[in-house]
Order: sequence, then structure tokens, then C-alpha cells
Amino acid sequence: MAEEVVVLHSGFITKRGQLVKSWKRRYFSLNKSGLLEYFDGRRCKGRLSLSLTSVIKKKTSCPSSVLWPSAATDETAISIDLTTKQMYLVFDTAEDCRQWVAALSPFVTLGSTFQAINHLEQTNGSNDHGFLRSANSTEEEEVSMFLTSLSVKIPRTSIEELAGTLAVQRVVDCMNKFPEVAKVQCPGCKCLYRLAAKSRRLLKHCVQHNALGVATNAMKDHYTEEEVQLSGIHLIQCYLEKDDPQIHNQVLDEIYVRRICQALKVLGRRIGIVEAALASLWLMATTCPFEWSCPSFINAGVFPTLIDVLSNDCPLHDVVESAFCIVTAMMPYDSMPEVFVHCGGLHALLSVLQLYSRQPTTVLQCLRLVFHLVCKSGKARAELLEQHLIEHLLPFLLSSGHALQHHVSDVQSATLAVLSTIAEQDPSWLSELSGDVVTACIEVAQTSGDDIS
Repeated sequence: MAEEVVVLHSGFITKRGQLVKSWKRRYFSLNKSGLLEYFDGRRCKGRLSLSLTSVIKKKTSCPSSVLWPSAATDETAISIDLTTKQMYLVFDTAEDCRQWVAALSPFVTLGSTFQAINHLEQTNGSNDHGFLRSANSTEEEEVSMFLTSLSVKIPRTSIEELAGTLAVQRVVDCMNKFPEVAKVQCPGCKCLYRLAAKSRRLLKHCVQHNALGVATNAMKDHYTEEEVQLSGIHLIQCYLEKDDPQIHNQVLDEIYVRRICQALKVLGRRIGIVEAALASLWLMATTCPFEWSCPSFINAGVFPTLIDVLSNDCPLHDVVESAFCIVTAMMPYDSMPEVFVHCGGLHALLSVLQLYSRQPTTVLQCLRLVFHLVCKSGKARAELLEQHLIEHLLPFLLSSGHALQHHVSDVQSATLAVLSTIAEQDPSWLSELSGDVVTACIEVAQTSGDDIS
């Protein structure tokens, strides 16, 4: 079956003929692969495969020999310069022209690949670089359109061309000029992330021009914009993944932890945000120095944020495991177990334990975390006893092979380890156990070779 053609934009445009230089009205259609077709009725009169070598210019940048219709103005007329020919087009209105240029911009060059952005440094409103700007558009709209186009072009543009024109600096300048404009900050953050991810050379440009600071400012000011948050988190991740100390150390600031937690709190139901945020927090927990990560995680409220994620109506299994990995990575540090329990972590673990009681790996992870908590935290032991939370653990000691398949013995041993640790601290609670539970403890201990005397 032929692949369905997805049309991005279509409509009537007046076009100059290639051989006979008369102007005729044709119906144009642009599809998602960058193929521009035009029709006379139902008959296709021509097809153009657009690329970055195709250049859009406004009317005043075209040769003076072109005889335009009287209705053609700088706001309604453009040319598309192709490798072997030029196409001259006149639109019905300036708004039609603007919409078509926006639709074409991911597939072509506006003036030249980066000439448009040079204009962004100018404040006198001149627009002589060949980049179309309609009479009704504002500078903010022009910047937004350029950054949106650039974010699409980055993956298929050479590193030399991007780095050679200092693209990072230009994007940072755009974002600094319009910090409160979401339609500038959204594509701007995406540009910075894609530039940083493209090569180490461009990532160093990001460090040099404080791209991370600009992106995290955008995350703070536009905390409901998913694109800003996701691109900002991915940019942080780019820095964390590099083994270059100069780059990695740029992330050692508590503000970045706070921005990630903010994204989780505001957009915690968006799976893309959750996955990216948890991946970045895990990298921080495992690659950054403890003397930085421990106080930063506490001050930024990482544990309460993770507990909120775990306490969602039905957190995805992969999300639960990612959250567990972060908590596990931080548990060896002395103050962390008490902090986690104080934030309600024990209750969150027991809730997940019941929710995923038929997922052996999750059950084991959960029980091992509970064991770590009762070993290190007096508050955890007190909560289990005083609030009768141990009852949530007993079913796993008595579990059958039907629910947990081949992991029954491991689950039972992990449960017994928790109970034994509590018994060492407060033997009196053993008198409250039923005969079935005591018998199960003895059988599990005998099977695993543990001494529970």
C-alpha cells in the first residue's frame, strides 16, 4: 500500500511562468517530505524538491529585471532560488505570504542559512538580509519563526557551518532579548539542546556562552511550557553525560536540581518530562560528588518530588524503577534514609509494593529499600511498628509461587531480612505475630540458611 501523503500547507498562489514570463494563478501543495507541487485544475504542472540549497528572498532582493504584477509588494512577493532556476510567487495577502514562508522554512534557507539571525542583533528595524517579514509581523514573531526553522535545520546541517557562524551565541542573544516571550523561548531552548547534543565542539560553545543558564532561566519563567522544560532538562543531561570536568562542573549548582524538580511538580503527568527528569537526577546522583549532591538534593526537595511521582494514581512501571534507582543511589549516605522517611517515603514504598505486588523485580527493589530504611532510620522502624505497617509486608512472607513465579524465595528472604532487623531493635513485637507467620519465618530461614535464633 502506498504511503499516505501528508500535506503541510496548500492554497492558491500567482506564479510566473518559466518559459513564457506571464503570471498565472496555480494551486500549490507542500507535503511533509519537502515536495512542493503546483496544479492547473487537477493536472500537476510541476514538482520541486526543496532543500537547504533552496533560498527564499523577498521582492527587493530579486533581480531588477523581474517584471512583477502591480499588486506585488515586499509583504506579498518572494522568490525561491533553486539550483538551476528561480520561482517567483505573489500571494493574495501579506498573511498568506507569512504562513507560506513559515511552512516552507524547515525545508529551505531564509536568505542564507544564518544571515537571518544577524538581523536579530540590529535594533533599527532594517531588514535587508533577504529574510521575509510581513508588515503585520513583529520582531518577536520574526525571531520565533527563525528559531523554529533553525531547530528543524540543526540535525541536518554540518557541524562546521553551525560552529563557524557561532550559532549558539546568536540563539542566546535571541533568548536574552525576549526572555518573557514563550514563542521565542520554546524554540530557543530546543535549538540549544540540539546544538549541545550535536558535538563536543558545539557543547563547549554552549558552556562559553552560558547556554545552560539561559535555558534554566527560561525553565523558571515558563514553567508550564512542556517544550521549554523538556529541552532544558535534555540540555542539563548533555552536560552530565560528558566526562570533561570543565563541562561536567557547570552543572554543579543547586539551581539545576531545583529546575528539574519544578518541572516534575508542574508537569509530572507528562511521561516525556518524567522520564527525562528522572534520568537527569539519576546522573546527578551517580556521577556528581556526594558533598554536592547530598545537600543539593535535600535543599531542592528531590525526595518529596520523587514521592509525589510514586504517589500518582498509577505510576508507570519504568517510572517507578527509575525513581527507585535514584533513591537507592542516595541511600548509602548517612542523612538520606532519615530525610526520605521524614518526607513520607516509607508510606510511598509500601503503596508501590501493593500496586505492583505481582511484579517480582519491583517487589524486590521495594523490599530492599525498606530493609535499608529500617537498618539506618529509627523513624522507619517506629512507623512500621506504631502504625501497624508491618502488616503490608507479611503477605510477601507467605506468598505463593503463582503470583511471583520463580522469585518467591528471594522475596521471602528480603521480607524476612526486614522483620529480623526490626526484631533486633524491638523484640517485644514478636509476641503479636500469628503462628502462621512464625512458622513461615522459620521455614524461610531454614531454606535460605539464615540464623534467626
